Amino acid sequence: MVERVIKAAKQNLDFLLNLLILGGVVLILLSLFNIYFTREIGKWWILIVLGLLASGSGFYLKKS
Repeated sequence: MVERVIKAAKQNLDFLLNLLILGGVVLILLSLFNIYFTREIGKWWILIVLGLLASGSGFYLKKS
């Protein structure tokens, strides 16, 4: 019983880490898309940094 709970928790954590990585990549891509079409980097660099932080932390947590 306990093993099943631990296995389910690990699967949920793995899913959430994948979601974090995917969210970071989507943020980066949307920011680059908006920079390309508006030719204005003004506020979009913040989203690129947040996307890099999200993806990086997801990869780091997944490795450990």
